[in-house]
Amino acid sequence: MDRLGQNILGAEQDQRVFAVLFIDLDRFKVVNDLYGHVIGDALMKLVAQRLGKSVREADTVARFGGDEFVVLLNGVAERNRAQAVAEKIIQELSRPFELGERVVTIGASIGITLFPADVDAAWNREDIASALLSNADMAMYQAKAKGRNHCQFFEQPMQESVKRNLALEQDLRHAVAKNELCLYYQPIYEASSNEMTGMEALLRWRHPVL
Repeated sequence: MDRLGQNILGAEQDQRVFAVLFIDLDRFKVVNDLYGHVIGDALMKLVAQRLGKSVREADTVARFGGDEFVVLLNGVAERNRAQAVAEKIIQELSRPFELGERVVTIGASIGITLFPADVDAAWNREDIASALLSNADMAMYQAKAKGRNHCQFFEQPMQESVKRNLALEQDLRHAVAKNELCLYYQPIYEASSNEMTGMEALLRWRHPVL
């Protein structure tokens, strides 16, 4: 977070662009559960080494928690540069890892966000830093939805989708108290005999607006 704050300050002063990459390891949990935490920790160290070799000295690699890493790319001249680094990281992490007698293969899903394009310049630095991490995290989940070993740039509709889902969740939490949920029974018929063989219970939501 300290490095992220420094990057924001420097980029504001020098009119620079930098990128935040949020990396989630694919299949790491399987390796950890199958071979134990000792092997998992050894794998994590090798992952960190490969990440360090995939970026420049001026860039920052940090373990964010669990099997997640964050990379700060300083002075990204163009969007393609950030994508090239992300694809290089994916390629590096897709190569087999040798852990004693075991050979393990994992992968990575990467979300990318850019400063200042993806945030509001009027926010304070702490809010900008949090927003950048959140943006990259959202983009990472979109990359993961595509399958393993993908990268995805943050796009504004992702944030709108999260807001819509959150608003819908809040409405649903109040639906019971407002008596908006209705139970229906739908008959199930046997096609050949046209006889009713059962019932399907359906809970329907009479939303006041949607």
